[in-house]
Amino acid sequence: MRKISIVIPVYNTEKYLKLSVDSVLSQSYQDWELILVDDGSKDGSGAICDKYASEDSRIKVYHTVNQGVTAARGYGVEQSTGEWICFLDADDTLADDALQVMLGKSADCDIVIGNKRIVSGNDVTEEWMNQDDRQLQAVEFLDGLIRNKISQYITGRIFRRILFDNGTICIPRELIMAEDFIMNVQLGNKAKKIAVIRDMVYGYHVYGESVSHTFRTNLEYESRFCDCLFSALKTGGYYEEVKEAFTFQKVRALKSAFMAQQGRVNLRHPFLQEVRKEAKSIGLSRGWKLFLYLLPLKYIGYIFFRSLNK
Repeated sequence: MRKISIVIPVYNTEKYLKLSVDSVLSQSYQDWELILVDDGSKDGSGAICDKYASEDSRIKVYHTVNQGVTAARGYGVEQSTGEWICFLDADDTLADDALQVMLGKSADCDIVIGNKRIVSGNDVTEEWMNQDDRQLQAVEFLDGLIRNKISQYITGRIFRRILFDNGTICIPRELIMAEDFIMNVQLGNKAKKIAVIRDMVYGYHVYGESVSHTFRTNLEYESRFCDCLFSALKTGGYYEEVKEAFTFQKVRALKSAFMAQQGRVNLRHPFLQEVRKEAKSIGLSRGWKLFLYLLPLKYIGYIFFRSLNK
């Protein structure tokens, strides 16, 4: 059997951690190790980790100073001994057959990506980003990621451990949103073939206090994010092949900042001016052209555009 190393970064998640770890213990595939990286938690998370480790020899706990989720994941990978890596967030779950299904469809592939269920209270929604099973070359995978046709999360998938050799993970700590996207690109750069599969393998649990529900992006943040994405694509040598998709991603990033700030943006900001100029070189739908047209109206444009999207 081939061991899978499951890495869970843990930070102040005592309310949800047991559900997450129990989903690992319930796996139909049993050749795994669970690496819990307690990233300087200030609640009872660390004690919960220690208790699980004392009850199952496959569970290892590492207590570190707080360095952020990306650093915690990287540290967990460094401690791993498996052939495959699977990331699980401390407030999410794996389907009971997740590891078995993904490993079973991993032939000749370096990454296997499944679908996820979105759980919000008693409501469960199945997200079918992967409509069928297929295998992709690296450039197809990267293009799909950038166009958001492939999930940009780092979870709900497995990676060959070898992809992490030579310091693959390198993401600035200040990127607290969409850092998964960058990591996927960095790993995708080194993958020869990627499998996307229809199976539901991951449970994404929605809680009101998560960063994704409290963070409001802005032009400066989106500019920094796009710079990191550009650097990752250039490093992998795929930039020219996905240049149009990347430009469209910058337009989406501009819209995210514009809507988050309710149109109150600096029209002279270098990132805003750069994106408006570059957008002229790609084909955009009427809706995106309308957004760029309304952008100079700032708050009035925001109100109008929001009304169109209700």
